[in-house]
Amino acid sequence: RINQREFLTSPNGQNQLDKHQRQAVTTMTMERNTAHEETLKDVGFTIFEEIYELGFFGWQPGFMPGDVTLDNLKSAKHIVECVDEDQMPPEIVETEKLNANLPTRFLTLPPQEHANRFPYNKFDIASLYVAKAKRGVDLDTVDFMFGGSTLEFLANKKNPEKPGAFYAAVLVPSTNIVMVKKVDDYIQNYADPGFQFSRLVTGRRFEDVEYVDYMFEHMQTIQMDGHKVFFKGESDAIHKPDGGTCVPVETKANNPWFWGTKVMFQLISNGSSLMIHGKKGRGGYLNHVRPYTLKEMCETSTKDVSISSLEQNLRDCLNTLRDAKESVLADGSVHVIHFANNEMQLRKYQGKDQEKIALFPNEEVCKELFESD
Repeated sequence: RINQREFLTSPNGQNQLDKHQRQAVTTMTMERNTAHEETLKDVGFTIFEEIYELGFFGWQPGFMPGDVTLDNLKSAKHIVECVDEDQMPPEIVETEKLNANLPTRFLTLPPQEHANRFPYNKFDIASLYVAKAKRGVDLDTVDFMFGGSTLEFLANKKNPEKPGAFYAAVLVPSTNIVMVKKVDDYIQNYADPGFQFSRLVTGRRFEDVEYVDYMFEHMQTIQMDGHKVFFKGESDAIHKPDGGTCVPVETKANNPWFWGTKVMFQLISNGSSLMIHGKKGRGGYLNHVRPYTLKEMCETSTKDVSISSLEQNLRDCLNTLRDAKESVLADGSVHVIHFANNEMQLRKYQGKDQEKIALFPNEEVCKELFESD
């Protein structure tokens, strides 16, 4: 097994931060993101109010003992040992340099597959630990916890089309925070063109092995209609628009025809001010790379959609979830969110696959974790 700490600090590593850079990252993480607030206001959104940047951290699933699952995790130390609060995603290459070497053909590579299970997914509890212990967030002030796709789901009130996939609502153990998360079983193949493109954008090669024993998460809080929402999500890359401050970047190589409002809400959720898109052509070629700003994505995505309708849907959902916190969700059970006739319904999970809805360690472990520093 490759030593991830040695790899990431080696000359060929994805990310290299010296002591002063890491100190700058820590300083940046508590700043209010007025640039995002102003951008969202300029395009017509009013629901996204105070936005606070909480920075990045590295998650190392390879450090988790192989026999540990969320169901049998007995000690908070297993979570803490997988967290590296100082690490950040790799930095993007300038688009001009990328386009100078295009077109080029995506490769057919041997599969690089990982099941979408803990510890390669469902480590949401680690984000709350870092937010509290390392970024100074008072979890008692947080109402909700959302992932990267939750805003899109709530704003459009549209149930997932994939059979077996659903969004779950559940109280985070030992807190009063309701998490809304997509639950879906699938195999992630890091040899696919989308991941090849991400590697190219960050200065690597299509054929490079994706070291998924190191994953990067970004965190922020957004005040929405009187509710404080904690957002966490995987981050593809970073860029430094002013030469110092590091901000998240999304990378996409799929057809814009399928974006709708999905990519826009993903940028908002992940705190990204930039998305790098790879335009594919016939024969499996990458023809061109283009950057999209958050403002461009918002303006394009809402041309045929009413922002006020999206916001009203979000307000409806937040209020329903707030009320459910004191009723059906109070016992800690997992509920499936379903929309019918434009109304949110919460149905207690009745499936037999309990591993599928094991989203957190038990309450004792969560309490121990939140008391750690």
